Amino acid sequence: MCRTMPAGRSARILLALILIVCVRAAGAQTYYWENPRPLSTTSARFPSVISLPAGIVVIWQESEQTGADTREAFLSLALLRDGQPEILKRRFAGPYPFRGGEPVFYSAAGSPSGELALATLSGDRELTFMTSRDGGLTFENESRIPAKDVVSDPRIFPRGFGGWYLFSAVGQEQRIQDTDETLRFLTTYWSMTEDGKKWTSLSPFLAPQEGLPRVLLPALANGRDTDLVVFQALTSDASPSLQLFSKATRDGGKTWDSPVIVTGFEEPSAVRVRDYTAFENQRPDIAYIGGKFRMVWERRPSPGSGNIQAPSQVYYAELDDTGKYISGTSERVNAATGMVREPLLFDMKGNPAVVWFDNRRAVNRIFIGIREGSLWREVELRGVGEEDSVFGRALFRGGRLWSFWQSQLTNVKSSIPRIIVLAPDTSVAPPAVAAADFTPGRRVRRDSAALR
Repeated sequence: MCRTMPAGRSARILLALILIVCVRAAGAQTYYWENPRPLSTTSARFPSVISLPAGIVVIWQESEQTGADTREAFLSLALLRDGQPEILKRRFAGPYPFRGGEPVFYSAAGSPSGELALATLSGDRELTFMTSRDGGLTFENESRIPAKDVVSDPRIFPRGFGGWYLFSAVGQEQRIQDTDETLRFLTTYWSMTEDGKKWTSLSPFLAPQEGLPRVLLPALANGRDTDLVVFQALTSDASPSLQLFSKATRDGGKTWDSPVIVTGFEEPSAVRVRDYTAFENQRPDIAYIGGKFRMVWERRPSPGSGNIQAPSQVYYAELDDTGKYISGTSERVNAATGMVREPLLFDMKGNPAVVWFDNRRAVNRIFIGIREGSLWREVELRGVGEEDSVFGRALFRGGRLWSFWQSQLTNVKSSIPRIIVLAPDTSVAPPAVAAADFTPGRRVRRDSAALR
């Protein structure tokens, strides 16, 4: 069916707007999935997802009670192979004993060559590293990295020059000036290897003279000739605030540039106080997508800043090859107001996409933000029943969108956390308005047009 537009200047304006919408709609896709299903059968937490030539590797922690106040955790994985039955490998590493809340005992990453790396907390003062060339079915090159102090939160990343970087949080003590009191805090140490066997000693990632003693939650991406780390740190000025910084290397970690603040911009939204010190920023993630360094993180007004207090939201920005913030690129990603946690970037056909969880529905749900032109389109991922869903992971592989998360029923007291997979079914382009009697992009000498 064709519709003819009215004549006149208003018709030309309306036609231009319709053509813009049509171009945007033609580039969008609607994604379809199979029913969500669990990968784990016992209590499972903290999923990681890595896309490798061998398939999609999903790793998680399983834990069980061992005493009145003690538990132990193990690592399990699933290898989802293209067009083949998946392989489940339960409890291939562990046990890792603990008390109280369950910590994250591992970190996993893939390399451009298709190698899978795994770093684990094998002791209070020891990290273990190993690699796999078959998607986690077998591991080799096990090495141990000792630490002088208690370590936690291991993070493994590939080096752009081959090999691996390893970061870990380490407990520190600092004497408070003119008192007998001692301040205890965490900061980030690091090590690297060129061959996966010989590691440099764990040492502070930032030197004392760089003025940022409390460095946490580093994330790293490989560019064309630069490895770039972003991290959160508490500033040491008169009014300390949580800000994000970057640090770059162009020789595989042998030398590093000085840290650069990347959240030192004015708030782009309309608020009372727009200065960067009026906002707290944490949990950054970074990826090199479409030839650019792109970053997402959690951001909220600082208490006492003069702004209306609000929960954390997802923000996005771009950095240049030296790690500096590119002016005018910061923007909020999510539309609704809920407390956002752990946004992570992934590559969507050369465009950035973000997965996170938030509580806008009273319980946590998983959301994906897809960049389409200058706007973000949100997709909510649904499980089965009333579930609290956290730690969302997503990747785009073979033209299809895969999603994973940790989920637990909220209306069943005996329920346990499980790892859920939402596998793709098919994807189709939505209907779009098309030109009936003209060619889009070409001038015409009339004031009407037909669409179908």
